[in-house]
Amino acid sequence: MNTLRGVVCGLAVFGCVHAAGAADLDYLRGSDVFEPQSETYFCWSGTYFGAQVGYANVNMDFTNSAASLIAYILRVSTLEANGNISQWPLLGRADVRDVSYGGFVGYNWQFQDAIIGVEANYNRASLAGQSSGSLERIVSPGDGLVYDTTVSAEGAMKITDYGTLRGRAGWAFGRFMPYVMLGLAGGRVETHRSATVSAIVTNPADGTTFQYGPISKTVDKAVYAFGYAAGAGVDIALLPNVFVRGEFEWVQFSNLPDMKAEITTGRVAAGVKF
Repeated sequence: MNTLRGVVCGLAVFGCVHAAGAADLDYLRGSDVFEPQSETYFCWSGTYFGAQVGYANVNMDFTNSAASLIAYILRVSTLEANGNISQWPLLGRADVRDVSYGGFVGYNWQFQDAIIGVEANYNRASLAGQSSGSLERIVSPGDGLVYDTTVSAEGAMKITDYGTLRGRAGWAFGRFMPYVMLGLAGGRVETHRSATVSAIVTNPADGTTFQYGPISKTVDKAVYAFGYAAGAGVDIALLPNVFVRGEFEWVQFSNLPDMKAEITTGRVAAGVKF
C-alpha cells in the first residue's frame, strides 16, 4: 500500500514539473503570429491657410532708367547721335531692407511620403529705394561745335505689395515636410524717373558761346509688375491640423520701365490645415 502511494505521488510531482516546463517553452510553439504594422504617414493633404512675417531685401537696378529720357531730350541731335549721351553711366543699384507681412492659402495632394501642391501667397511691404547721379564732359560730336555737357538723372521705386502663385513639391519625414517651390509673381510698384541735360556750346571758329538747356523730362508711373518666383522651405506639424513654417523665397520682376528688382525674403509662418 505504501508502495502504491509513493508511485502516485511521484507521478503527480512529475506532471507538475512537466507542465511548468512546457509553460516556460510556449514561445517555441509559434502560437503568436508576427504581424508587421503598416507604415504610417502624417497627413499633409487638404486645404490650408495661415499668416506670415518676413524680412525682405530688394536689389533695385536703376542703371538704364534714365537712358530713354535722355535720348528723348536729345532726339534728332548730333550730340546724341555721335556722342551717345544717353549711355553715360549715371545711375547704379540700391539695396533696401524692410519687414513684410501677409498670408497664404493652398492645397496639398499626398502620395504616401510625396506631396505636391499649389499655393497663393501675399505680402505687404514698403520697400523704397533710389539712385541719382550726374556727369559733365566735353563732347565734340562732329558738327564743328564743342559741348561742355552736364547730365543729371534720378531713378526711384517703391514696392507696396506683391504676391506669388506657386507650385510646391515636398517629401514628408514624419512631422517635417521640406519642399521646393516655383511659380509666378506680381506686385504693385510706384516708379519715378527724371533726367536733365544742359550744355555750354562753343564755336571754335569765332569763340562764340551759347547756353543749351537745361531741358528736363520726368516720368512718374504706378505699374503692375510681373515676374518669377522660386524658393525652398520646411513645414513642421505641431498638431494634426496646426503647423509652422520657415522658408526662403526669391522674386524677380522683369517688366518695370527701364528698371529691375529682385526680392529675397526669409520668413516664418503658422498655418491651419483642414
